[in-house]
Amino acid sequence: MLVDFSRAPLIFVPQLCEWLRHRALDAVVLFLFAMALPAAAQFPSVTTKSPAPGPATQEQVSDPLGRSTPRGTIRGFVKAADRNDFVTAVQYLQVPGKPKREAETLARDLKELMNRDFSRPLALISDSPEGEVQDALPLDHERVGSLNINDNKIDVVLVRVADPHFGRIWLISSDTLSKVPELFKTMQESWIDRFMPDLLLDRSIFSISLAQYIVWFASIALPLLFLSFVSRVTLVVLRRTIDNKHRRTLVESWYNAVRWPIVFMLTAIVHLLVMMYSLGLSLTFRMIYGRFMLVLLIIGMVWLLSRTMTLSFERVRAAMQHTGDTGKQSLILLAERLLRVVIILVAIFSILTIFGVDTKTALAGVGIGGVAIALGAQKTVENLLGGIFLLTDKASQ
Repeated sequence: MLVDFSRAPLIFVPQLCEWLRHRALDAVVLFLFAMALPAAAQFPSVTTKSPAPGPATQEQVSDPLGRSTPRGTIRGFVKAADRNDFVTAVQYLQVPGKPKREAETLARDLKELMNRDFSRPLALISDSPEGEVQDALPLDHERVGSLNINDNKIDVVLVRVADPHFGRIWLISSDTLSKVPELFKTMQESWIDRFMPDLLLDRSIFSISLAQYIVWFASIALPLLFLSFVSRVTLVVLRRTIDNKHRRTLVESWYNAVRWPIVFMLTAIVHLLVMMYSLGLSLTFRMIYGRFMLVLLIIGMVWLLSRTMTLSFERVRAAMQHTGDTGKQSLILLAERLLRVVIILVAIFSILTIFGVDTKTALAGVGIGGVAIALGAQKTVENLLGGIFLLTDKASQ
């Protein structure tokens, strides 16, 4: 159907709406196809590699230590230092010409400092061989975190250097390492070591002392009990201050819907802060445990949003029942379901990002899958869009 663009605007608008109604499926297919275009950048292309500069023209092999990306360098150093393999850990440091014993001592001191204060999640560190562009730093440098011991702070900076065997790799910069010995001297015992009895500090299970287990349990139990008590007191105060019965019922319904999701999320946040900054656990354990807690926080957020959405849409549907407009009720039900799907998809992609999955590739796959579904089920999609247009027309009248 052709649209006459020469007519007056009042005549043009109905024609445009009618044209959009018939071409809605084509618009959806084009939109999904546009989403799938970035997939071309995600798949390897067939290109010929130019030989590496230098006397040897043979292709360079990938770095077995994983130092080709900033994230791989930090992960490799942490794993090697955590198993006390400081011979391997030194290979992640930029220490040219430094004696072996001195370099291993430097790696050992850096391990203790990172176990005490370094808390940036690995998922936030660049996994690109080129790193990421940062202000006030050259292109071959990248700031991956910081160490703050007794108000003395240094940035952990990586530098990209050329290795004769493995090409361009990332190492912890010599400038950062030059500040490690002085910072290590200022490091003091943690509050657990100062206040807990030696009996609990000397006994351990799975390399975690009994004192740390006690603090771990207390960081969950105490916030949970305190927040539960505060929420209960808040409800009692609101009941006594609100005289209107309808408002009191509304407050109670909201209280019952969001109380436990909020208590759960606040407890998880307090527990995560204690685990990251107070227990002095190894960096490897904190990274793994931090991922687990972030996943729980996302689940708690989905729980809270789901409860809030359910209560909100129930109130809207109750208000619509008095009008008897089934079209608006159907649109509200459709909007609720679509919003739930969006929230779940965002949560899934967030969890995948936490575990280091490249979500750009996954989104490209979703775009390709959407195009395939739209092309394979044209009639179904056309009927669905037609129904939405009809309900929208009725609701707007």
